[in-house]
Amino acid sequence: MKRPSHATVVAYTALVLAMSGSAYAATGGAFILGHANVAGAASTLTNTGAGAALSLRAAKAATPALVVNTRAQVPNLNSTYLNGLTSTGIRPVVLVRQNSSSSLYGTASWTNVTGMSGTISIPAGRSRPTFFTYSAECIVTGGNNSDWGSVQILVDGIATTPNATNSQDFAFCSEGTNTAWIGASTQGYRLLTPGTHTVQVQALTTGAAAAQTRLDDMQLSVVAY
Repeated sequence: MKRPSHATVVAYTALVLAMSGSAYAATGGAFILGHANVAGAASTLTNTGAGAALSLRAAKAATPALVVNTRAQVPNLNSTYLNGLTSTGIRPVVLVRQNSSSSLYGTASWTNVTGMSGTISIPAGRSRPTFFTYSAECIVTGGNNSDWGSVQILVDGIATTPNATNSQDFAFCSEGTNTAWIGASTQGYRLLTPGTHTVQVQALTTGAAAAQTRLDDMQLSVVAY
């Protein structure tokens, strides 16, 4: 009987290991597809032609094409998606308006605050937790100590400030010595759906007919996360 060659013995040994599902020590040898391979050093694949050096594909869309066993950051690994979202879907959306000119707002009705309006566009993909902040210098004059000025932030025509059902009840600043300016601020919250939303600040004075609220050095900030 003819004795098998060394190459034949190596081939049969590799076949047996592959069929058994055992890890194959691939250092300096072949990489066995469909089975665990073990190497004593990093393996490098270089494509000297055009295109990527490696393409990994999973049969099912829900199956990851690559799995790693540590949380260590992989240098130079760029990802198009994070939890299914692009960088645009993750980046905060911001709207800022500023106005250093003062204006008076009386008791007749809610009035748009000069320069304190704008639109904010939420990208497709998910709804955004959104915070609205309006701040200004404020003083109420012409009335008595029971008068106050109110401010509301409207989002698509609906108040989003603390007492949204009765914004007039929320005092932004009150009648004092007729000369005492204060720095005041109010905030609101809304979960904004994808699309374009209109934001508007309004002011109103509650009290004597002659009472007026003066607002100055103001800022409207909207941040959608």
